[in-house]
Amino acid sequence: MDLIKVYADARTQTVDDYNSEHALTADNTLEDTTAAIGEQSVLVFHVSNFADGRVFSLIRHARHQSFAGEVIVAGDFALDQANYFVKSGATAFLVTQDKVATLCKTLQDLATGYDGESVSRLPLFS
Repeated sequence: MDLIKVYADARTQTVDDYNSEHALTADNTLEDTTAAIGEQSVLVFHVSNFADGRVFSLIRHARHQSFAGEVIVAGDFALDQANYFVKSGATAFLVTQDKVATLCKTLQDLATGYDGESVSRLPLFS
C-alpha cells in the first residue's frame, strides 16, 4: 500500500518505503523522544488511537529540545487534528490516497483557525 506524505502546506509526495519500526508512539516517554532526537534526522510519530493526545506533547517536547528536523505523523489520527499537530511542531503526515484530498482541504481551511487572539485585541466581554 502506497502512502502519501502530505506536508503542512498541503504539498504531497508518494512514499514507497514507510517502516513503522522506528516510529515513536504515545507509549514512548520524554526520555525516549530525547534519545530519538540524537539518533534520527526525521521523527515519525505513529498514532494508534486518535483520542490519545500524548503524541501532541511528545512532538512539542521534541521541538523544545531544539529538534529542527522533519516531524511526521502517521497512523490513526483524525484529519481534523492536523492543524493542532502542525501547531505542536509536526511538518508532514502519512495517509492513504483516499484521505489526501480531505487532509489537504483541512490544512488549508483550518490554517487560520481561532487561536485566542484577535486583530484588534479588544476584550472578549465588556
